[in-house]
Amino acid sequence: MLSLIENNKKYILILLFCACFFTQNVFSHAGHGVSSDDAYWAELAQDYDQFSIPGVKSFKSSLLNSRQQLTPSETGQWSEVMEWPIVSVSAANLPDGRILTFSSFGRAKFVGGNGFEYTHVVIWNPDTGEIIENDHTSRDLFAAHLVMLEDGRLILTGGNNRTPFTTFYDFKTDQWSKTEDMNRGRWYPTSLAMPNGSVFTALGTGGGRYPELWTKEAGWKLLTGIDLQPAILDFNHYEREWWPYFYVDPRGKIFHAGPTPKMHSISPEGVGSITQIGPEIHDWYPKHGVTVMYEKGKILVAGGAISGNNLKSTNKAMIIDINGSSPIVTPIDSMKYARKFHNG
Repeated sequence: MLSLIENNKKYILILLFCACFFTQNVFSHAGHGVSSDDAYWAELAQDYDQFSIPGVKSFKSSLLNSRQQLTPSETGQWSEVMEWPIVSVSAANLPDGRILTFSSFGRAKFVGGNGFEYTHVVIWNPDTGEIIENDHTSRDLFAAHLVMLEDGRLILTGGNNRTPFTTFYDFKTDQWSKTEDMNRGRWYPTSLAMPNGSVFTALGTGGGRYPELWTKEAGWKLLTGIDLQPAILDFNHYEREWWPYFYVDPRGKIFHAGPTPKMHSISPEGVGSITQIGPEIHDWYPKHGVTVMYEKGKILVAGGAISGNNLKSTNKAMIIDINGSSPIVTPIDSMKYARKFHNG
């Protein structure tokens, strides 16, 4: 019997043999109770070597064994629930490992529209557990977009009341500072850190049809060669001016991935230029979905809205490959659940 088990080619024969033998035995012991048969086979099995299907490992046992050899720092570990001083709307991983979060001028809720400029800011050190509050006392950063510069400073663009403010946070000194305002006030824009250290920002309520580019030497410049009116704003999709999906492509330009139907290649050089590329996506509207560049030039898009005027969530997903001259869109298996406002 054991020699047969060791022979992979005869594995099916073993199963057939065992099935026939077991069936015959059960019927030959029909007068006995099932419990007595169980006891008989259990006692007999004590002398058998442990059997596993050739070439197949036990996932459960290997997982348990691997976990026993790993520490919580490797596998992760849930802590107790923490009391957080504010209801955060944004967060950033600082270069020193701390987490910066902020709300609006209300600690637990958003009360906008009155022009009051103040932001509650909480910074947490996960190594020590220390929480400090370092509020910005002259600007409401709610609805601002943030990116990180090469030197580790945060740059935040726009904010509540469609402000044109540009705000810096220096993690080395824990100081807020400001620079010259943008040319347009922007509520929920999207900003993108470029490879040369500049920052591209576009749209947001109040931002209008033209993006802007910030450089350390010259400040903000309106890019009038990039007209986002026909590219994005002409679509009658809800919140079309909020949070366009921008990525730095493998060639150093900007790829606009949606969520409105058209995709574009954008260059911020000079006054800028924009070219429509790739197919148009009309099957769904991935607004408030997840977009992640999971490897060079490959973007996963998942979830969002069913359509431009249907706010219900979708479970659709696709991959956009922008490594070539034109984007290649590949639909993939849908998520198990429809989702919006999720993270990836």
